[in-house]
Amino acid sequence: MESIDMGELERDADAVISKARDNMKVIHVTRDGEFVARIVPSISEAEREARIKELQDANDWPERLARRKLDYDERRLDAMARMDVARATETEEQKIARKKRAAKAIAEMDKLAAEIGKRATDSVSAVELVREGRRDFGDVRD
Repeated sequence: MESIDMGELERDADAVISKARDNMKVIHVTRDGEFVARIVPSISEAEREARIKELQDANDWPERLARRKLDYDERRLDAMARMDVARATETEEQKIARKKRAAKAIAEMDKLAAEIGKRATDSVSAVELVREGRRDFGDVRD
C-alpha cells in the first residue's frame, strides 16, 4: 500500500484523493511515521458505470463479468481497510496470537497437501480426490 505523510496530504489533498479514486488504491496517511488514517476510494454510480464500460472495452468482457470484477475490487479494498484498522489497534498479545493461528493454518495446509500427494497419481487430479473425500463423508454437492 502506498503511504503519504500528513504534511503532503495537507498540501495537496485534492491530488491525493484523486489518485486514490482514479487508481482504486487505498492510501495510508502517516504522521511522524505512525499510521493515523487511510483514504479508501469511493466512486459515484455514474463513475461506476463508466468503469464497467472501460473494463468491457479493454478486456472484451460481457457486462456481468465487468460488474463482478469491479464488485470484487471494491470488496477487496474494503476488506484490506478493515484489516489495516484491526492490525493498527491490536495489542502485542493479539499480534502473537494471530501469528500463531496463521502458523497453525499453514501447518494444517502442509499436512493436507502431503496427504493428497500420497494419494495423487498422474491419472487422478486433486479435484477428483477432493470429490472422492466429500463422497466418503456423505457430501454429494458435485
